[in-house]
Amino acid sequence: AKDSASVEHLVAIANEIRILRHVRHPNIVLFHGACVELERGEVMLVLERVLGPDLQQYVAEHCSNAEVYCRFQLLLDVACALRYLHAQSPQVVHGDLKGTNILVEPAGPRAKLVDFGLSRLLTKGMRPLGGTLDWMAPEVIVQRDARPRASADVFS
Repeated sequence: AKDSASVEHLVAIANEIRILRHVRHPNIVLFHGACVELERGEVMLVLERVLGPDLQQYVAEHCSNAEVYCRFQLLLDVACALRYLHAQSPQVVHGDLKGTNILVEPAGPRAKLVDFGLSRLLTKGMRPLGGTLDWMAPEVIVQRDARPRASADVFS
């Protein structure tokens, strides 16, 4: 069981590298490279450092109900990142969009998408996605083996 978990982890990291190496957008964490430790069988991603909390923490601490502009700007940042991903050829679906997979740089504030381990390039052979139940689109919950769609990211 440990070996299959290790293989699944390496597959998720390889998938994240495959997606991130082509992505360049101000609202998506920047991928710099990867380091492989052969003796321990580890792969480490070198990503942009985002100094700030995840979206859930940031909104709870900094965006009161009266601060509609703050919430709107963060929502716009996420929408711009999704628009960019979904416009790629082949199309990229994040697949696990949720508050903890969005980091916020407080200086802007600017939202940045992270964690592309479940992302998929929409090609003929792609597999269904996993995801977090509370953030899943209804069609993904009902049809767990369905092909990933950009609309599920938008719902999340």
